[in-house]
Amino acid sequence: MRTYLFGFLLFICGSVFAEEYVLAVSWQPEYCHYRIHSQACQSINAEQFVATNLALHGLWPKSASYCQVDGDKKVKKGGWADLPAVVLTPETKQSLAEVMPGIAGGIDRHEWAKHGTCSGVSQEAYFKKSVDLTKQIAKSELSSLLRSKIGQQVSLETLQGVANTEFGKNAENGLKFLCNPGNKSEDNTQALFELRFFLQADSVEDVNLKNFISSPINVVPACKDGPIYIRPLETPTAAPAAETTH
Repeated sequence: MRTYLFGFLLFICGSVFAEEYVLAVSWQPEYCHYRIHSQACQSINAEQFVATNLALHGLWPKSASYCQVDGDKKVKKGGWADLPAVVLTPETKQSLAEVMPGIAGGIDRHEWAKHGTCSGVSQEAYFKKSVDLTKQIAKSELSSLLRSKIGQQVSLETLQGVANTEFGKNAENGLKFLCNPGNKSEDNTQALFELRFFLQADSVEDVNLKNFISSPINVVPACKDGPIYIRPLETPTAAPAAETTH
């Protein structure tokens, strides 16, 4: 009886205290289309992972940010390189550089200060998990569809349909597609900018791409119904774009 009660309490506690996370992955050609002078874009070429796969933006525990972090660590974009370097094994450092081109500007330092410090795990565990999730997405049917549509348009309905089939019905509400709005020079067609996976798990180590929350809180503005352009890697224009850096 006591064993049963203990197991029941573990189940209840696990359900009550499950954490919510956001995994954000960006379409780097869209980012670089407007930001050719960004350090994250200056050296990208067509052979790199992020030219045809979603790039890691961050893994964000939703409960808090800047956990036990001094005020001078809460720097704005442009000063991230002045933050303390993250300490990783050579293997993880290399893998992170492959999927997160923004480390050239110190985004890894920023992501750790703002989000990783609230993850309850080490820098190595936090970034290793983030890289693993990004590479899992790269192997997905959804990513295959994106690659097949580079330089073309695809409907939001098609993207959502593939995601729902692959990740489960909760992906309909728990996965959001973010777009840059269209402009007259590009026939007013919106372009894919980022995907955000709203996930639930007991810890960072347990985060997976199947465990969506059905109704994420503070849902970000999403792509509108209709065609979405999947931009190829190209020489960007000088036009401004909405900033979504977290």
